[in-house]
Amino acid sequence: MRVLAVLVVMGTALLAGVLAGPEPSGTVRRQHSIMKPYLMGGSMVMPYWDFIGNAVVSDDFIRLTPDRQSKRGAIWNTRPIGVKEWEITLHFKIHGQGKALYGDGFALWYTQQRNTLGNVFGSRDRWTGLGIFVDTYSNLELQRSGGGAYVSAIVNDGKIEYDHDQDGTHQEIASCQLNLRNLEQETYMRVIYRKNTLKVLFNTNGNDDWRTCFFVADVFLPRGYFLGVSAATGDLADNHDVISLALSDPPAFTREEREQMQQMQEQDRKTVKDIPDADADVTKPFAASKQAPREHVGPKRKKVSFSKTAFKKIRHQAGDVDQGDSAMGGWWMYAVLAIMVVGGVAGIYYKTQVVDKRNAQRFAF
Repeated sequence: MRVLAVLVVMGTALLAGVLAGPEPSGTVRRQHSIMKPYLMGGSMVMPYWDFIGNAVVSDDFIRLTPDRQSKRGAIWNTRPIGVKEWEITLHFKIHGQGKALYGDGFALWYTQQRNTLGNVFGSRDRWTGLGIFVDTYSNLELQRSGGGAYVSAIVNDGKIEYDHDQDGTHQEIASCQLNLRNLEQETYMRVIYRKNTLKVLFNTNGNDDWRTCFFVADVFLPRGYFLGVSAATGDLADNHDVISLALSDPPAFTREEREQMQQMQEQDRKTVKDIPDADADVTKPFAASKQAPREHVGPKRKKVSFSKTAFKKIRHQAGDVDQGDSAMGGWWMYAVLAIMVVGGVAGIYYKTQVVDKRNAQRFAF
């Protein structure tokens, strides 16, 4: 037993060294974690994980999407998570050449379904389970400044269709905003699920300085769901990179957290009916603070498809491309148009003044 304990300690230390940055709170579960080297023995096999879509595995990171339009990719754990409580520490980087226009973002999933691409940050809609979204492009505003991201969580029973027009704001259980894009420091997100509470924190400097995004009680998630990370780009783009991911045992509650949990539980039970028992093993996801879906108000969202020239003009107005490049593109467009017009006029003239007269003389009696 003593030898086993030593091996466990050594293994945990080795994992912490490989993962780098802030250490997970508890024992890391290897079959639900991602660390370097990602691939097995020079092959294209990543133990316990599948990568799909435009996801590409390199020596230093897993790129879910490149900084190109209309891409989506994902990685999915092949083993269901059998424990009821867990902590996820995700080391990631969002970066790209866009200065003012960029998107769309990525999502961390704990869901019943896996390995399916879709239009919700690269994964399927109407999922069953938990989705945590890091949205870098706002459909409610023209743009966010300073690398801002909107982080939200939605618990879905398979019936909710994500409302892109409203950025899911009326479907979420909690949210926050912070700057996460093009940072020089290491970026980490930590998701802690214990005693039916969900807490999301961020660390942007690689030390122990964690900032709480939100903490919410009465979130009930079944065991046996799958862990995944997906990302998507549309008419706007970014690189979305996963560097490491560790699933571990969660930390114990602090005194302040326990008091907050009790206050939220008391409030929930005043306003929400049929909340499961605290120790219940639920079979369907449930969140007391979840807002009911509603019909979209306003004009129906239409998918905007920019031509390359129009997209370049928009990016130039935002300062993302040089004026010379934009002007050159416009000059060539007008030159080609002028050639087509001159050619058309010349063709009509030749047909009416030369060909028709020649035929008339040939058949004249």
